[in-house]
Amino acid sequence: MSRSDEIVHVVQRARAEVFAGRLSRREFVRLAAALGLSAGVTAVLAACGVQPGAAPEPTAAAPAPEAPAATQGTLRVASEIPVNLDPAGASSDAEILILHSIYDYLVDIDGENTITPRLATSWDVSDDGLIYTLTLVSGAVFH
Repeated sequence: MSRSDEIVHVVQRARAEVFAGRLSRREFVRLAAALGLSAGVTAVLAACGVQPGAAPEPTAAAPAPEAPAATQGTLRVASEIPVNLDPAGASSDAEILILHSIYDYLVDIDGENTITPRLATSWDVSDDGLIYTLTLVSGAVFH
C-alpha cells in the first residue's frame, strides 16, 4: 500500500468516526493537518471519499423527494474577519457577505458594471444631477 493510499485510508476511517459522532470536526482537521494535507484536500477527501487514482463510480439518478425537506438546523458559514460593517464603506468579501444577509440595497452593480434595481425599482435624476427620485418596491420596511 502506497503512502497516499495509507493517508486516504486513515482519512476515510476518521471521516466515518466523525459521522458516527466519535470524533469532532476539529479533531478531524487536526489529524489531516498532522498527515500533511491541505484544507482543500481534506475537504475533498472528507466530503467525497475519493481515492487517488480511482475512477469515479457511476451513480444512479436520485429519486424525487416525496415531501419538502425539513427547514430545521443550523447553517454555519466561515469567512475572514470583517473590519467594517458600515454598508457605505464595506469592501471585502467577508463584509459584503454579512451585509447582504442583514441589509438590502437600493441598487446594485452587475457583472457588466450596470446599475440594477434592488429596493429601488426605478429612479430619476434631475437635470443638474443633484436630486435623485427613487421608486421603491411596495412593502419595503425601514427600521
